[in-house]
Amino acid sequence: MGDFEIKSVAVVGAGAAGAATAAALKAENYFDRIRVFERRETPGGTWIYDAEPHVAPVQPGSLPADIDKPLSIPNTLPTTAPPNDQERYAHTPIYQNLTTNVPDIAMSFSDSPFSYEPFVPHYVPWQYIENYFSIHKTDEFLFLNTTVE
Repeated sequence: MGDFEIKSVAVVGAGAAGAATAAALKAENYFDRIRVFERRETPGGTWIYDAEPHVAPVQPGSLPADIDKPLSIPNTLPTTAPPNDQERYAHTPIYQNLTTNVPDIAMSFSDSPFSYEPFVPHYVPWQYIENYFSIHKTDEFLFLNTTVE
């Protein structure tokens, strides 16, 4: 096999795992391009709260491919497609009065302690993840409101 250098990398999702992955990839100082694609309007993953979520009608026995239909794949790549108004399943199970229920050590990145008590409101871990992108200057890699098919 010949030499094959990967200089461009994508991270799908800007939740806790996406935040840690983006920071680790940047720290390697190897890649020419790092992109983090997030379906939602902000980083935060499952901690993003929807005050008034739209609930898509789901029939019993529906399969994920029926509920969140994939978009068509273009014939040529790379490409940028025009915005699509197809509803995508993106809402989280967060509810208004939800609090965390685990110790701070289980909520922390090793290089940025989660310095809060247990049982904090749902927006605290969301802000923690969002801030993690800023602390590591990886927010410049974010492509929000973007799906990956």
